[in-house]
Amino acid sequence: MPGAQSSVNHETVIKAHLDLVNDICDILDTAVYRHGKYDCIGISIGGIVRGGCIDLINHIDKSFNLEKYLRKKYHVPVLIRNNTNTAAYGFYASHPEYKNIAFLSMPFGYRFGGVGLVLGGVPYEGTHRIAGEVKFTLLHKYTEEDNANYILLPGETLVTAEKYARSIIALNDPDIILIRCKLLPDTEILKMRLISYIPEEYLPKMKKISDEESADYMLLGMMMICVEAADKK
Repeated sequence: MPGAQSSVNHETVIKAHLDLVNDICDILDTAVYRHGKYDCIGISIGGIVRGGCIDLINHIDKSFNLEKYLRKKYHVPVLIRNNTNTAAYGFYASHPEYKNIAFLSMPFGYRFGGVGLVLGGVPYEGTHRIAGEVKFTLLHKYTEEDNANYILLPGETLVTAEKYARSIIALNDPDIILIRCKLLPDTEILKMRLISYIPEEYLPKMKKISDEESADYMLLGMMMICVEAADKK
């Protein structure tokens, strides 16, 4: 709205143990205290988000409907989306020259990565909201025990990033792949490995981005999704 004031707060809180539901409520309660009642809650989070529930092993019961719980508690619309999808959409919003975008996130300290997709200018999640769950493409059988968050070594990181990138290119043929991965030295070494499997003329642009840039894109993408949802209503 013209003349309306807005603010963005960047804060980091480090906790010894994650209690997802209570931690989110702490953040929302703090925001209400500082800024007054809001019109909508948008949450960008890791894991598979489906029907208001989150499949994020060891952090929340995947049958618990977090959207419904927060709507009842705060009496406003609630939208929860996977953070790689919001990051891809945020990049699209600020770089409209790209219509097909893949955001590959391999955060430090986690064994598996995730991919956010924007195809034809539209965020794509798939039928069961698992589009971009590249952990399912690895050769070994995926089990919940694999979710132990042990860190990939640099050599393992490069091999895994290559496998993920090959899957992304073969299935989605994006204009650009954004890569969030501290242990990947640069995109050129990844490109040289990909050329062994895919002709160079078919390779998309690749751009490495920082955790800070990722957070900014996630925020922008989530804001876009909230605004679009409000417009539809």
